[in-house]
Amino acid sequence: ERTKILSLNVVVKNRTDKPLTGPFKLAVLELYKHYGFAAIANADNKASGAGAVWNISSVIPIGGLGQEATSKPFTMRFRYVADPSLARDNSDDIFGLYLKVYAKP
Repeated sequence: ERTKILSLNVVVKNRTDKPLTGPFKLAVLELYKHYGFAAIANADNKASGAGAVWNISSVIPIGGLGQEATSKPFTMRFRYVADPSLARDNSDDIFGLYLKVYAKP
């Protein structure tokens, strides 16, 4: 709470029936927030919301991701400031993301 930075460790898993090769990019299609302000803090392209992109090739095993293989963890960072004036329901959701991974089949 002191730094207002939320870190999320993410792994990518290949659920297709074909191996995937790089470069691997992770893109934010939508960032939504319910109870305050949220912005992406460490995207490679410096975007802070939808359109933010990370090159995650460095966490992918050499040779790509085989079927059912997973990447090493990758840390996404967000600036988040809660707005105490907003009424909260029983949900723990503070913000959400829709993401897409780009790779070559």
